[in-house]
Amino acid sequence: MTLLNVESELSSVLGDIYDAAMDVSRWGVVTRRLADMFGGSAVLFAQDSRSPTSVVFDTAGFDDGFIDSYVHTYAGLNAWTVGVAAQPPGSLIAGHQLIGQIEFERTEWYNGWLRPQGLYHGTAAVLANERGLVTQFSVIRPKHAGPMSETDLAKFRVLVPHLQRGIKVHHELSAARGGIAAAMAGFERLQAAVFLVDGTSRIRFANRAAERLLGEADVLESRAGVLTALKKATDERLQAATGGASATAGTSIGACGGVVPLPRRSGRPLVALVIPLRTGIIASPKTSAVALVLIRDPDLPPAVDTGILRATLGLTPAEANTVAQIASGATLSEIAVANNIGIETVRSHVKRSMAKAEVARQADLVSLALRTAGFSSS
Repeated sequence: MTLLNVESELSSVLGDIYDAAMDVSRWGVVTRRLADMFGGSAVLFAQDSRSPTSVVFDTAGFDDGFIDSYVHTYAGLNAWTVGVAAQPPGSLIAGHQLIGQIEFERTEWYNGWLRPQGLYHGTAAVLANERGLVTQFSVIRPKHAGPMSETDLAKFRVLVPHLQRGIKVHHELSAARGGIAAAMAGFERLQAAVFLVDGTSRIRFANRAAERLLGEADVLESRAGVLTALKKATDERLQAATGGASATAGTSIGACGGVVPLPRRSGRPLVALVIPLRTGIIASPKTSAVALVLIRDPDLPPAVDTGILRATLGLTPAEANTVAQIASGATLSEIAVANNIGIETVRSHVKRSMAKAEVARQADLVSLALRTAGFSSS
């Protein structure tokens, strides 16, 4: 193979590696390419040298039955594990450098797992090594093929740092996507309407409360995907606030881009709080969000999660329900009528709840309930 062909082949594989970093399903392409390139079977996996624990991410050239037997049995018998775990990240190590041929051929690892597959010569690239938990990319060749040539090892060495970066990028993206998903799920629990917008006020996310608000067409609308106030003067203030948030996004989270009253047909104005987002908090190619727009309705009573009250204060369902209704502004008489119980029963629920919460006044009980559980959706 000419030098030009080698460079072309490596360039193509590098593209596959970085594609896999962005899309986990593409690691199978990488393992197949390297298995073909080096004339063997390939596997990307993590092995704990301190215990017979292994997680296989992707393979090429192995029978599924042998992979299962490795995970359940032979991970603890792998004669190369301890030696590989002693290597620093970024290194390449061959099986014959770790154990002599005679000793190797006597191992259950070879006779029970490698030999039945016609495999013999292993070479491992150590991609990460965290206190004995080794992420590695290994290629195992048949005995007749011999160990990797210097040319093959040179190509493998070129690929190792890119495999390391690909794995690192993949892990970081996975963590970021998980954080974004958790944030979105949290927003859905809020009583307040939440919009995530980009620098042009284009809506990148809206929770259910925000979708309902848009559907009412009383205060806001989505005009060609842009969050827009129906009244011109209000919209100018809203756009200025989101523009200001865009200018300060990426600096400090919690800085306020502005507070914008949103007049409506009836009731007190809604309140829009525009908050810049620090880069990376809820930012991704999918969201491109630079600001969070949080909209509260001052006429809505606060919502209290009875499940949280039960878990944190040890209240019974009836007690938690009573406390939640008091926190929402209901009187004891109204609670009695709404739940078809006597007023003395309601007072008993309150008294027991105060004792469990270790407070002396009903006002303190309400304050504690709102601080503890006053953020769930209605």
